[in-house]
Order: sequence, then structure tokens, then C-alpha cells
Amino acid sequence: MDVLVLGAGVTGLCAAYALARDGHRVTVIERNPEAAREASYANGGQLSYSYVAPLAGPGVVPNIPGWLLRADSPLRFRPRLDPAQWRWGLSFLRACTAARSEETTRRLLRLSFLSRDLMRRLVAEEGIDFDLVPAGKLVVHSSEESFAAARRLVAFQAQHGSVQEALDTAACLSLEPALRPIAPRLVGGIHTPGEEAADCRRFCLGLSDALRERHGVRFAWGTPVRQLVAQGGRVRAAMTPAGAVEADAFVLAAGAAAPALTRPLGLRLPLYPLKGYSLSLPIADESAAPRVSVTDAARKVVYARIGRVLRVA
Repeated sequence: MDVLVLGAGVTGLCAAYALARDGHRVTVIERNPEAAREASYANGGQLSYSYVAPLAGPGVVPNIPGWLLRADSPLRFRPRLDPAQWRWGLSFLRACTAARSEETTRRLLRLSFLSRDLMRRLVAEEGIDFDLVPAGKLVVHSSEESFAAARRLVAFQAQHGSVQEALDTAACLSLEPALRPIAPRLVGGIHTPGEEAADCRRFCLGLSDALRERHGVRFAWGTPVRQLVAQGGRVRAAMTPAGAVEADAFVLAAGAAAPALTRPLGLRLPLYPLKGYSLSLPIADESAAPRVSVTDAARKVVYARIGRVLRVA
């Protein structure tokens, strides 16, 4: 079967890999000149298989006024006269129930553990060098309330195969001495030893090379998709500036650009973009940079050592 994958970020490339291994003829089409030029370029770098609980949960609603009004809120939400934003917002609020959150977490944990196993198989088979560090992850808390909620989530996820442990402040500092300057404001942390950190962009570049050289995947770089053409209830072609690209099946891995492609087909994807920021800082002092991936639960900031660089996102 001929399959066209739209998007050469980490999702599209991994889909192309799985399809090529299954014997399909795969083409990846990407509007940028190479892989990982957008959301996969410099993200947080954490492979967090046990951190899948949705943001939409019963404890979120009280935080919404702060997200709307506080200039220093870790999450900012700016209402606009945008029907897509309001549809997404209402769907988000409907999902903020305990039952919905628990069911979503159960499903995502199963999917995440499958992703972990497939990722490790891919790395072993392809030998891609992308600064993968299996150092674990530590989420630190500065309030008793958030730490208690995190411990409840640990207990729930343990029933579904997640391996985590709650640490007091002393244990957090023993695990990661680089946290000592902020020790007075810590109340504890959640340690997940099986988590990893890596350079997503290097992974994507290495995987795109492997796909082209060893798996026969073709790439169309610098080729934006203007429209999807459907006939008989199925997508038949992707329209580009150079003409129509036909295939038997299509994988839409275009991230925030996906809804604009499906809307003319009558399909409204419940996606809305979230803007993030990251810094990549060269490590000058080995003792000052964390070796474990660290997340500040209150500020929603992650710190990951990736090779000789500290990624802050």
C-alpha cells in the first residue's frame, strides 16, 4: 500500500518507520527543508512515560482565573473571538471530571508503555545517537497540597503498571544535589526511575536518515500541503504547489496545522495550539547542572541534561 505521511516531526517519522517495517511504500511530505523544524526542534526533551495524566481534571477549574488574569501564571490563556478556541475550551471544561480524568489516564498509560517498548526497540535496531540518558525524572513540589495530590496520582497509577516513589526533601536532595539552592522551598518530590531524556531533533534527523537509507522511505522536503482532496468518503490526494500527490492511505501528523486541512472535509479536529518556550544552555559547571531530569510542578518548567546542554522548557 502507498502511504503518504504529512509532517516530519517525531510523530510523523515514527509513523513512517512503523509503516515501512510493515512493508508499505511510504512517502513523507514536509513543508520545511528538513525534519524537526517545528514542535520537535527544541522541546523539553523528556521521555515521560508515566506522566500522561491530562491537564483537564477536577483540580484545574479553580486555577482558571489565575490563568486568565495573572501575568506571572505558568499557563496563560488569552480569550479571543475565535469559535475554534471556544469550542476547544468548552470541551476542555467538560473533561474536567474525576471519572473522565481517571479513564483518560488509564488509557494513556497503556498507550505510553507501548510507546516506551517500541521506542526502545527502535533505538536498539537503528542505533541512532541522540544523547539518550536514562537518568529518571524528579518532579519537585513546593506546596503540601500539590504534593498530596501527586502522591494520590502515584497510588492510582501504580495499579496500572507505573513505577514511582514519593520522596521527602532530604531524599530529593540526595538524589539530585543540584537542587540544594532551592531546598528551603521544597516539600518533596515524585521520582520515576524509568524516565529518560534526549535530543528530539537529533533523533528525528537520525531517524529520517535511517528511513531513507535503510527502509526505502521517500521524502518531499520544502513541500507544503495546501489541501486534502476527498472522493467517495476517502482522502485520495494531497494538493501541493507542484500538483496532486495520490496515495492509498494518509497519516496526518501536521500538529497544529492539521485542523485547517481537515476543516474543508467537514472534520473538526479538537486541537488548539499551545505556545511553549525553551532555552538550550551549555553546561559550564558539571556540579551545578542536574543529572536527573527535573520538573518544577508549580512553575511548569522542566530541566533536562541533554549531552553537554541543559534544556529548560
